[in-house]
Amino acid sequence: MIGAWYLVVAASFGAYAVLDGFDLGAGVLHRRLARTDAERRQILRAVGPLWDGAEVWLLAGAGSLFTAFPAVAATAFSGFYLPTMFVLWALTLRALGVELRAHGEGPVWGAVWDASFALGSGALCFLFGAMAGNVIRGVPLDVDGWTEIPLFTNFRTRPDVGFFDWFTLACGAFGVVVLAFHGATFLAWKTDGAVADRARAVVRRGAPVVAGAWIAAAAALYAARSDVFLAGASRVAGVVALAVAAAGLYGARRWSSRGNDRAAFLASCAFVGALWLSIAAALWPALLMGVTGALEAHAVAAPIGTLRFALGWFAFGLPMVAAGLAYVFRYHRGRTRVEG
Repeated sequence: MIGAWYLVVAASFGAYAVLDGFDLGAGVLHRRLARTDAERRQILRAVGPLWDGAEVWLLAGAGSLFTAFPAVAATAFSGFYLPTMFVLWALTLRALGVELRAHGEGPVWGAVWDASFALGSGALCFLFGAMAGNVIRGVPLDVDGWTEIPLFTNFRTRPDVGFFDWFTLACGAFGVVVLAFHGATFLAWKTDGAVADRARAVVRRGAPVVAGAWIAAAAALYAARSDVFLAGASRVAGVVALAVAAAGLYGARRWSSRGNDRAAFLASCAFVGALWLSIAAALWPALLMGVTGALEAHAVAAPIGTLRFALGWFAFGLPMVAAGLAYVFRYHRGRTRVEG
């Protein structure tokens, strides 16, 4: 039961990384791929119907964590209070850029909200990567399992750590690279004309860059937490997830080169999702690593009766969420075009 809830939490956050990740990546590439006002509006029409619903999975992950492992949720949200505020500000900035862009005219109005969309999206990619880096590297836990972490100390991974150090900054940069690539596969699939052509070029040229960044991130992980690196490399689930991620990255580039944009996007989804699950496999049974020790699932789980009851509601709600998401994708199928 506890293992099932660990998987639910990991899968919920993984689904968010996949389903909102391409919107964030599209925001990162927004000003690079769109050269005119009409092309920028084309990108916003591609992501506009999808970005809001994808954030349900962020709430599902946080809610699942609070339900099944309340002590970890309390520690994480209190210890990461200021970074969490940064995330909320960036979410707001991104949302304003998407929603307000079409409610005014003029070059200044458009430029302001285009910058808001791009800045908010890039900040979220970076912050989510840095947060994952903190979970992997570990935080200073006291005897009661609480943490208070400053934004930065000496930028080292030991002994007195801050939210930002060389490892978490590297994880943040890796998050930007991965999700920008993911966003390019989405825009190649959902747009046409010059924007789609530029997005395909980013996919083809960006895949080797992502692979190099992945190798660099793995080396950084080994330097910062060799125990987590070795755990992921020695567990069957971790090895399978890494193999799926590698196949997804290869498939995204190959299918994009052959003009199969939908297959390339689905391969990118597999890459991002499997990459996240490989981290979960390496961390198990820890939900939050400590500089020394960890908050492990079996020690901080809610009572079994609560887990069973909540799992029943989750099994009831998940198909409805999935059905709603499938309907939205089907309803908005097809490519967005440049409007004159």
